[in-house]
Amino acid sequence: MFSITPTKFKQIQLLVFAVFLLTSFSAFAQGTLSVSGNSNTIPNGSSTPLISNNTDFGSVELGSANNNTFVLENTAGGGSPSRRLNNITIGITGSSDFSQISSNLGSLKGNQNPINHVISFSPSSPGIKTATVTINCTNVTTGNSPYVFTIQGEGTQPLPEIDITDSSDNALAINDNFDF
Repeated sequence: MFSITPTKFKQIQLLVFAVFLLTSFSAFAQGTLSVSGNSNTIPNGSSTPLISNNTDFGSVELGSANNNTFVLENTAGGGSPSRRLNNITIGITGSSDFSQISSNLGSLKGNQNPINHVISFSPSSPGIKTATVTINCTNVTTGNSPYVFTIQGEGTQPLPEIDITDSSDNALAINDNFDF
């Protein structure tokens, strides 16, 4: 006959409970998205563009472009499919002077190399332009999707390229007269 002592029964209960906890946490494991520029983290919800994290594209002359790279990383440990960030998409709203170089980003496992994503700023008129970047993905920790931050850049007029010289090819001084 088979019998279990109260002590053995308690040990079996604890073992079953421990196995339940371990499998439960694995089943609900999720990825965690982190975004950075210039190796500096961009906080989710950031509304202050900075040169230091690539969210400020600086001054760009009309007719030119500045491409900034943003790094998307899954900081959840391990390459388990349960920790994979799936269906990663990026949208930009606001100024149409910002555009994406690529938009289909797929999935990102925890132990996989980060994804480099490039956004271009090509101003169509002078002045400060702003836009909002929104990153969505599935199987991500609560509060981590959408991941939203503000970007900006300033469009500037290029300096005119004109040299006025006299008939001897000498540059004119500020108070010289010249007839056209």
